[in-house]
Amino acid sequence: GGGCTLAIATRCSTAWGKFRKVLPILTSKHVFFLTHGKVLNDCIRSTLLHSSETWVPSAPDLPWLCRNDISMICWICGVNPYDDVHMETLYAKFGIQEEAVALRSKRLRWLGHVTHASSWINSITDINIPCSRRRKRPRKSWSDSIRTDINT
Repeated sequence: GGGCTLAIATRCSTAWGKFRKVLPILTSKHVFFLTHGKVLNDCIRSTLLHSSETWVPSAPDLPWLCRNDISMICWICGVNPYDDVHMETLYAKFGIQEEAVALRSKRLRWLGHVTHASSWINSITDINIPCSRRRKRPRKSWSDSIRTDINT
């Protein structure tokens, strides 16, 4: 059916496996929070966002990624969902970005690679394919998500 839902589900389960492997380091009281954030960003988030440059997440998919990220961070800090702690403070404590911002920066970095690539790639992106549109709303394409990333 297309979309990136299956890829996101696979990436989330793989990231949770990596999280469980690194859990003794992440829950250690003898390590600084910035070190926790670096380990989280380099080991777990890189697994979670692997090949996400070409994803176009739908409306329910992006919160799924963010929920996984938030629950991992809360587990590391020992914060319950009922505690009155804002996620912005936890992100600042770990020195990492929000999941949506990290995904947006990866997509924009990939756009830079594509625009600086050879001429045949750029000629393919400019091709207009004549076809009839369906009656439903068209799926969000990668170029649509790039346009919104550039505007925000």
